[in-house]
Amino acid sequence: MTLSEQHRDFFIFVSLGMLLGALWNHFYVAPRDEFAEVVSDCMLRKDDMSMSSYEDCVDETRPAR
Repeated sequence: MTLSEQHRDFFIFVSLGMLLGALWNHFYVAPRDEFAEVVSDCMLRKDDMSMSSYEDCVDETRPAR
């Protein structure tokens, strides 16, 4: 294996890792973070930080299935 093949393999490995990280962020982290922010805003609007308020806000803001 020559040095250029090693560089190519390293570049492909790093690129695939970054692509997987970007996809995970786009499809899992960002929507979950947005949902948590909406629930938090709902609780602040109600001025109630109880567990029952949290559950109510989750039910109100949950996307329809």
